[in-house]
Amino acid sequence: MKGMIELYYDMPHLATYLAASGAHFSENQLKNEICEFLEDAVLHHIEEKKFIIMGTLTEFLEGKEIVVDSPKVFRRLPTVATDIYFDTDMMFLEEGTDYLAQKEKTKALIWQATGKRGQQDIHRTTCGVHFEMDKEQEDMTWNTDLPTIFLDFDGVLNTDGYYAELMKKGAPTNDRYGALFDPAAVENLRKIVDATHAQIVVSSSWRHLGLEELQMMWHDRNLPGKVVALTPMNLDDEELLNTDLSQLDVITADMFCSSRGREIQAFFHEAGYVFELPPYVILDDLKDVLPEQEDHFIRIDPIVGITEDDAEKAVEILNY
Repeated sequence: MKGMIELYYDMPHLATYLAASGAHFSENQLKNEICEFLEDAVLHHIEEKKFIIMGTLTEFLEGKEIVVDSPKVFRRLPTVATDIYFDTDMMFLEEGTDYLAQKEKTKALIWQATGKRGQQDIHRTTCGVHFEMDKEQEDMTWNTDLPTIFLDFDGVLNTDGYYAELMKKGAPTNDRYGALFDPAAVENLRKIVDATHAQIVVSSSWRHLGLEELQMMWHDRNLPGKVVALTPMNLDDEELLNTDLSQLDVITADMFCSSRGREIQAFFHEAGYVFELPPYVILDDLKDVLPEQEDHFIRIDPIVGITEDDAEKAVEILNY
């Protein structure tokens, strides 16, 4: 274990190995990239209270760019590096292992009492374990006493301008969840959350990822606020099933075209609200709302996403 930790912190030592493959990067660049890798490394369960972070230099570096904007790609690492393993910060590791050990102990007791072993989660990412811990400590459900942001993503957080900027640099535009968000738009969302303590209900088409996956993305990307719910989808499937098409003179596609506004209305109805609604704001790049929602709607420019002006308007609406 000690050797693994020394390798992680001893950047000049690591840089020496990498230089042997023909690549030369600063210690800070390497450290930032490796820290990011460690968040997604596999936390592997060996036995009770023994978990290690696994991931070889070869798995991490082979065929991948190390630094954004770098044209150099590692194709083959020196043999000496093949079996070197990383480890992460000891406190971070110990917190995760103690948590998982307790989970394993609880499962073992259930197994002894019922004979049912249950699902065995042998591998988890480091980030995934800490997300589980945070989720157990926080209330991740919609709170009727807090203001709500109904949030679209495309054109609101991931913007045309930022995408063009990344493409121009030759930098990645996506991670495992989807398009990367514009940092400026994210910071303006943070201003709204900080000023109002608003919770986030996702109205974006990204809802197909599911609530837990979006909550995990929020955790992994260190985004502001908490995602607590999704607006309902496929409202029109039920409407279509209950409509006698033979009685219609004309049938058009938009008769059964769902709108964000209707989905938000359905969200409130499902929560038991009909007339007086709690404070809310809708952030979207398309005006797809009901007439009674227009005073709560802010249309976002998809080129730049949420701006400072948008954030100020949202705070005014939520604090009204």
